Amino acid sequence: MVYLPQTSEWVMAPEWHHRGFSIDLAKRLDVFSFGILSAWVLFRDEFSHRAEKLVIGTTEELLLKLKKEERLLEALVEVIRTTVTDGDDLKDRLEQFFSATVAHDPIKRECNFKTLIALLSRQEQIIQINNVAFSAHEFIEDMSIKHVDRTTSSPHIHVTLNVRKSL
Repeated sequence: MVYLPQTSEWVMAPEWHHRGFSIDLAKRLDVFSFGILSAWVLFRDEFSHRAEKLVIGTTEELLLKLKKEERLLEALVEVIRTTVTDGDDLKDRLEQFFSATVAHDPIKRECNFKTLIALLSRQEQIIQINNVAFSAHEFIEDMSIKHVDRTTSSPHIHVTLNVRKSL
């Protein structure tokens, strides 16, 4: 049994509760947190603009509202289609990534971070979202979340990357 700490509600998976979880379900809750934090990092400006337009408040309050209404994935797909300027392949992979991380049903979430990284990576290329460049690293073998620090106003993800021994 794994007991997960309570954190900011907008980051927590919909099924979080104070009782313990199986290891498999705990991983799926972490995958959700990773997905929503990825959305926050990649599309914060766009969600902030939408929150202002809807007079909702902060980006985090909008993400929480969308999560509670089970419209988070739908909203992310719309944001991807309207803001990603780096081609249809990237749009498709981002949609797959978020489908595999922020699905409301935990069974639909992908627990293999190698698979998730593959959706975000391109061989020896740079991907660009809203004029922010991200380098793709093919040498990453696996990735796991070790700690998510939510004590500040900007969440920080501490990850462990396992790399191949020979590059």
